[in-house]
Amino acid sequence: MERFVSISEVSKFLDVKESTLYVWRYKGMIPCYKVGGRVLFRLSELNKFAESFKQPVLAKPAVRIAG
Repeated sequence: MERFVSISEVSKFLDVKESTLYVWRYKGMIPCYKVGGRVLFRLSELNKFAESFKQPVLAKPAVRIAG
């Protein structure tokens, strides 16, 4: 069975406030489960969620020093 994590663990993992996670949950922006009054998250779904924000790293142009 896959591991579930608490909202406080997700807060640390994503480096966002717990209140932000509750807002995202309310808006349906982040996948989660409510079990016995607790909000829980699947690690695999969190990884996919985090990857959806990935942006390409742009290469900096080479700087030439005249000499």
